[in-house]
Amino acid sequence: GPDTQSSVVRLSPALTQPVAADDVAETLALLSLSPPANDTVELAGPDPYRLSEVVGRVLAAKHDERLVIGDPDASYFGVHLEERTLIPVGQSILAPTSLEAWLARTSV
Repeated sequence: GPDTQSSVVRLSPALTQPVAADDVAETLALLSLSPPANDTVELAGPDPYRLSEVVGRVLAAKHDERLVIGDPDASYFGVHLEERTLIPVGQSILAPTSLEAWLARTSV
């Protein structure tokens, strides 16, 4: 994970599609009431963002003044990420809550 003790946070600029916890819970409830999919079901947020951008925006919303830098050499839990490693491949369920809406309603 990132070194969050200094004034600079270095994170992978890989794409991610963050999902609000409420959307995860609602999707799980709907899936539990549906016939078995007999497959993997991927859930993603509605929009792709750079991981470094998401963390930068969340820290800014918390009035955390650390600088977030997108660093292609930064590892993610010890793994190097390619640009599309964290986003769904093929068909997926897209959750409705955008990052902007989540930031607006959440006291992070």
